[in-house]
Amino acid sequence: MNDMMRTYFDDLISGVETKIRDDPSSRSHRKIFALELARLGSRLYDPSSRVAWCGVAAPFDLLNALGRAAWPGAAWRRRSTCSTPWA
Repeated sequence: MNDMMRTYFDDLISGVETKIRDDPSSRSHRKIFALELARLGSRLYDPSSRVAWCGVAAPFDLLNALGRAAWPGAAWRRRSTCSTPWA
């Protein structure tokens, strides 16, 4: 199963990178997001990788790293002193 999942993510990485390389105007935030998630998935199933990033918060952390808000007003909420994400 691990080999099958690793192959899937590696193929996804290859496909997205090829598409962006062949047609640079097709580069979009959605493709970059898919590419980064595929890279994380590849690392998750790589037996030689010691670090893998997974969990419920991964998409939100990734969006934050890309400079995108996960929901409207998220930048304001991040500055809040309250510990809940909806306050």
